[in-house]
Amino acid sequence: MLANNLQQVLLFFGITCLVAFYFPFFKQGIYKQLGFTVTGRSATFVAAIAIGYCVLFLVGEKWGVVVMPFLPSFLLAVAAPWLLSVIKLPAPLRGLAMLGAAVSCSLYAPADTSRDNLVAACLGLITWKISEMAYIPDDPDFQDILPPLIWLAGLFWILTGLPSGNASTFEGVLLAALSSVILLRLFQNTFMSDDKWYLKRIIMSATGGLIMLIACTKLLLLTNAGNYAWLVGGSMFVSHMFRDFEDRAKDKINDPAVIFQFLSMAVLIAGVTVVASRLFGTLGFVIAAITTLVARPGGVALCVGLFLVVRALLQCYVVDYVANVTGVNILHPYVGAVIYAGFAISIVLAISLRDATDRWLKLALFLMTGTFAPLAANFFLHAEPAAGLFDATMVGAILLAILGPVVFRSTSGSLGYLLLAPAQMVAVGTLAGELVNKGNEAVAATKVEVLVAAGIIVAVAPLVIMMLVRMARSKRIEVS
Repeated sequence: MLANNLQQVLLFFGITCLVAFYFPFFKQGIYKQLGFTVTGRSATFVAAIAIGYCVLFLVGEKWGVVVMPFLPSFLLAVAAPWLLSVIKLPAPLRGLAMLGAAVSCSLYAPADTSRDNLVAACLGLITWKISEMAYIPDDPDFQDILPPLIWLAGLFWILTGLPSGNASTFEGVLLAALSSVILLRLFQNTFMSDDKWYLKRIIMSATGGLIMLIACTKLLLLTNAGNYAWLVGGSMFVSHMFRDFEDRAKDKINDPAVIFQFLSMAVLIAGVTVVASRLFGTLGFVIAAITTLVARPGGVALCVGLFLVVRALLQCYVVDYVANVTGVNILHPYVGAVIYAGFAISIVLAISLRDATDRWLKLALFLMTGTFAPLAANFFLHAEPAAGLFDATMVGAILLAILGPVVFRSTSGSLGYLLLAPAQMVAVGTLAGELVNKGNEAVAATKVEVLVAAGIIVAVAPLVIMMLVRMARSKRIEVS
């Protein structure tokens, strides 16, 4: 049974989502654009991913890593966005639909349901978004997966790192923040044009903070709601600022002075990260990520939102598996070594996004890195170096996603895909966390056997994947 205060804010959230979904659905005539289009390669590759991960889950279970109970959550999270994209539902509405489903399934799930189902669902959403890279040539738009990821990651942190007695309160705070941002996003497009003096952005941000304040005080009956209102309003204004910096820089990509615009965005990210974590802890990351949903499609702010979500998931991994109570010690020899590896992974993936002409090759590289790197780190290293690897890859990815246009002299937003690599790494690492203890207990001979088996899998898996997807390249089925 949900607490009474949580039921009230959940009702507010439900009404907000319904209005935000059905207003554009009917008012803008989106229902007239719906159809049913299935490309052979998209269907084949999604099926190949599902089969491949079923095999990995089964292998993990045979190794004594309990993961099979979470396979249905993973498969549903892969299938749901694919099915919604098949009927041509726009990304913002897909995000709302999956957010509503994620909230309903998690809050009304049986009490004995494992919290690792949340991570499995996160992994499914991230994996599907990576697969989209193969058959959708446009730059990434995270408006579809970011809303459900924010909720799932936020709830996972609440169940992992916060007092269980206050769980319903913190869940209500997340729902109130989501409701505030979704409501404002519905009206901002017509209001935000021609805002040279930032007045409209200030008004919108202040309104978001005010809605958050009202929801927390009147529905959740919180006495410290002002702090959350300031966080929502301030983070929302920063999210609007990213758009301004992008617009200034896009026509001056070859001007050496444009580097200061991109450095300003990096400084904004650092500022939000420090303030949110210092004053609100990991929950601050999640609330700040929520405010990035007001950003335009394909914008830098959405990459920042995904970065903050991954940072919250990483903190869950640290709490669960890292024995060092102060976090990750970067002066530890193993951690210091893997930091170089994390940055190298980000650079290699960035170069592949820029130069590789075969999208299947890029796809295989992303999937192999996101899946096998965390498994190897968990087993062959202990948890602290693994967390260091995830952190370094995440930081390298966000820096290259932000500074990539000036580094590569290109306005393409495809570098936003980089954030999916550390997201998948953290999700896989968390779900397969039992490998940490198994690696610590394994003898050298066992590790050599595992290394040989992993080498065979890494060599064969991309060949099988590429063979399957190439078989479907020329096939296309359309039903409307």
